[in-house]
Amino acid sequence: MSTPTACPGCDGERSEVFKVEGLDCGTEVAAIERHLRSLPGVCSVRASAATGQATVVHTLGEGVVERAFRQAGFKAQKARGGSGGPASTWDVVASAALTGAGFLTLLVSSRLAVAFFLPAILVGGARLARKGLLRARQGVLDMNALMTLAVVGAMVIGEWGEGAVTVVLFALAQLLEAHSLERARRAISSLLSLTPEVAVVVREGTEAEVPAAAVARGEVIV
Repeated sequence: MSTPTACPGCDGERSEVFKVEGLDCGTEVAAIERHLRSLPGVCSVRASAATGQATVVHTLGEGVVERAFRQAGFKAQKARGGSGGPASTWDVVASAALTGAGFLTLLVSSRLAVAFFLPAILVGGARLARKGLLRARQGVLDMNALMTLAVVGAMVIGEWGEGAVTVVLFALAQLLEAHSLERARRAISSLLSLTPEVAVVVREGTEAEVPAAAVARGEVIV
């Protein structure tokens, strides 16, 4: 992820890195960058699904950027070296358990089974529906919005079991994706921690030890 450059003429601007919960794909990266860039006082934004972070150069007051993230449908906080956890495992487990109970109850009574399928949909699909509705309000039909429509459609036509299964499978897929991305982020962080702080370069025929960030393009490193 490239570092945003400061925009000229902004007094008191600062660069802050935010850890963004649920930042998993390019569509969400685009949504964050589009929303934050529309705010007066934001000079530049660079988000990355690989790191789960967004770097924002801005002149806004304390807490304003975090509020803008919430308006875009994301929970964000200033990065402090730690990494956020993946999506809640308990939500997926609870939704799957309720769905299983619903199918068992379906053998006895279809109406009684709804009492299990509905909570399964609500528990596993609340986050999905919230993100989907926010994207729809922003004029974007991403996979969250489309999956929400599919589940609502299944409920409308009375296919509660299919709706619950859809929620469980999608929530499980997101959980596995979050775990995979978190492992990749930790691997990237480990590699970055190996970056040397200083380098020995040849300048004017002699070797000099300089900060790694000060090495210019084309210089010879010993």
